Amino acid sequence: MSLFSQSLPQKIDEDNQIIRHNGYIVSYNESCEQANWIYYVIKPSDLTGEQTTRRNDFREDDSVKTGSAKLSDYKNSGYDRGHLKPSGDEPCDSAQMSETFLMSNVSPMEASFNRGVWLRLENHVRSMAAESDSIVVITGGVLKEGLKTIGDNKVCVPSHFFKVIYIYKKEEIEILCFVIPNKKSDEPLYTYSVKIDVLEDFVGIDF
Repeated sequence: MSLFSQSLPQKIDEDNQIIRHNGYIVSYNESCEQANWIYYVIKPSDLTGEQTTRRNDFREDDSVKTGSAKLSDYKNSGYDRGHLKPSGDEPCDSAQMSETFLMSNVSPMEASFNRGVWLRLENHVRSMAAESDSIVVITGGVLKEGLKTIGDNKVCVPSHFFKVIYIYKKEEIEILCFVIPNKKSDEPLYTYSVKIDVLEDFVGIDF
């Protein structure tokens, strides 16, 4: 499977600037100052080899034509700068790991969510990737009207986050979908598994 061969999600309105980085594609939502979705591929070979060093170099994404969110938007907000594509999915590629710290790949997450159930899901995704031919991940916050905002740029705080995972293995495709509230949870991951049509209705995006 070649990089980015799975169809991109479709969003109805025009708040949908598509930006292609080396390691992922982002649909940027200017109104909410974050991604509608992040799309990327993991192959088993991406997870093996000499490990690179995580540098936490969060910075603005100059590719966003209207300007991305800023570090200052998150300062003293009480929310983590939560990765959508985690840096741990690029353990051996320093350039693509660095890309994951662009602010277009960041969304406000409750600390107990980001470091808890969301991290568990990220680790689960990597485990599935290691046992597959390749996987496509599409992930983001659920962006709706009336959300709380933080910072001068009014970055929306999603109430939920989602992942759609296309698993390619031996010429077969399996699709897994998760939607999880942005709060602490000790529930098993399968608690948050949903059908793709349910997720599409909830998120408002055609996957």
